[in-house]
Amino acid sequence: MLKGKGLFVAVASNQSGVGRGYFTWEDLLNFTGRMLELIDWEVDVVVYCPCLGCGCRKPSPLMLEMVKSATGAKDCFMVGDQEADRLAGEAAGCRTVTVGMDERDLYQAALQVLEELRSAR
Repeated sequence: MLKGKGLFVAVASNQSGVGRGYFTWEDLLNFTGRMLELIDWEVDVVVYCPCLGCGCRKPSPLMLEMVKSATGAKDCFMVGDQEADRLAGEAAGCRTVTVGMDERDLYQAALQVLEELRSAR
């Protein structure tokens, strides 16, 4: 939906389970691929923080700033389900949208992003 409107879509995710040995990078990449397939969303880039307690882990804005820098994005939204997502988004200068955990919530978040963009024009 968002890609169809010409928007760049990225995922920034804390995944300390890799660093703690709960699962491998391969497991994480397979899971992410399957998740994106199930929700039928196209994503341009995915960034992860595999550590626990490092400087790039949300609520730090570092992962979001990396995406913004790499893409040249100026007007950004952070859509997330955790307080750390909201805090990271605000610190990175993004408008934030908080969602629940199911696909309907993601769809509603996408509609909210599109409506805010339409209103800003």
